[in-house]
Amino acid sequence: PAEYAATITAIADRLLSGEPAPLRLGSGTLEAAGVGPKAALLDRAAAAGLPVPRGFVVQDGRRAPSAHDLVGTLAVRSAFSVEDGDASSNAGRFRSLLGVSPGDLDHAVDGVRSSADDQTGRLDVLVMEMVPAVTAGIAFSERGFEDDLVEWVDGLAADLASGAASGN
Repeated sequence: PAEYAATITAIADRLLSGEPAPLRLGSGTLEAAGVGPKAALLDRAAAAGLPVPRGFVVQDGRRAPSAHDLVGTLAVRSAFSVEDGDASSNAGRFRSLLGVSPGDLDHAVDGVRSSADDQTGRLDVLVMEMVPAVTAGIAFSERGFEDDLVEWVDGLAADLASGAASGN
């Protein structure tokens, strides 16, 4: 109850100060807002009713919200404009921070953005509730071919995405 009241108070303060609300996954508005393909596709999936963890996007040039309604630890991931495009996925190229406590969100957003370079474009950051993964993986596909590849590991796929671990 006290934590709930503090969250509601912080959200009210944000609204009164004019701080913009973050773009929510599942709102169906991220692509029109110019957010990169990774977050825009997750937004479309959530809006279509597919199971996507709750989350929002901190847009390029904005700070993380001072209050939000996500619970538990967070996954703070790059959603830069050069990711998940037609020509290249850039999988594992940029930093993702997992298990972030809500109090460290602003620092985590800065940490993800610091992994960008001058070729990155927009520096949107995706913030999602962590999911306790039993198995996770990455799917590789190539348009026009039927030899798509899915690699998986037990637990989180962070080491698989970075190349530190091989998948099954």
